[in-house]
Amino acid sequence: MEVDQVSQVASAFENQNSGAGSYQLKSFITHLGASIHAGHYVAHTRSEGNNWIYFNDDKVASSTQPPLGKGYMYFFRKV
Repeated sequence: MEVDQVSQVASAFENQNSGAGSYQLKSFITHLGASIHAGHYVAHTRSEGNNWIYFNDDKVASSTQPPLGKGYMYFFRKV
């Protein structure tokens, strides 16, 4: 990418994200296991109906009480 292209992308990004914004938690990833050397990762995603969906290897299910405070990585959407 040339310098002009980098400047254009940076400028567009700054304009898009200027000012205060409101964000909604869209999904998060949690690690399940005894340590970082054992276990696996699962995901919770917010559906359009504002319900949480749990993804764990072969299982996909509704989640009524997602472990929001135990996330490893959180994904937000600007609203």
